[in-house]
Amino acid sequence: MNALCTLQHAFQAAVLGAADTDAWTGPPGAGMAVYRHAYRARLGEVLALEFPKLAAWLGPAAFERLADAYVDVQPSRHASVRDFGAEFPAFLGRQADLPERRRRAALARFEWALGAVFDAPDAAAITPERLAALPPADWAGLRLGLVPALRICRCEPCIPALWQRLEGRAPAELPAARTRVAPHLVWRSGTRVRFRALADDEAVALGLLARRRRLAAFCEALASRLPGAPAAATAARLLRRFAVLGILAAPADPR
Repeated sequence: MNALCTLQHAFQAAVLGAADTDAWTGPPGAGMAVYRHAYRARLGEVLALEFPKLAAWLGPAAFERLADAYVDVQPSRHASVRDFGAEFPAFLGRQADLPERRRRAALARFEWALGAVFDAPDAAAITPERLAALPPADWAGLRLGLVPALRICRCEPCIPALWQRLEGRAPAELPAARTRVAPHLVWRSGTRVRFRALADDEAVALGLLARRRRLAAFCEALASRLPGAPAAATAARLLRRFAVLGILAAPADPR
């Protein structure tokens, strides 16, 4: 390792707090403290941007304390900070002294899903009109999938309602906590991020479509997962609904 690399590694170690500042031959004491503070403060700002409603609910002091503790156990390991907060919801769930930690971790997971679909790549979605116009001979071999800007977030109904209240778009009364955890669809339509609770058959169908099955195999799997429901009619109804939402990716070549 040449002298420049050695200097860079020593500087990084000092900024991250992995080395005694007495061993650092550059700016001493307070000078290094400025860099250390800037590093941690910037990562704290990143978390506040990724989890704005959680930060508002906790308040600045409590959120800063948690962000600082998260930096200690989950330092940034990539040049981009886009995924730095990926483990923050799980981290919150492990904080035994955090009031309402279960709901706060759930809100963090929900906010992370919102951010993920906002940043996800664009993809062509099939419209209901195009779906209806496909030749009948192509349907059995048709491969339908889901657009990238979509996530399934499992949470209690009170979590999206809490997010809306913190956004200023919901009544003061929230659904009761500790109700059944349910799947919620989070997706992007154009530049707008949307979400709603999923019915059981919708959640099953989306799970199957995530594997981009051929339509014949999709109907067979749907029939096995929803016994008693007419598979073809149920599949047609759900596919049209998903096409209206704009979450069905354009079909691959059926051949």
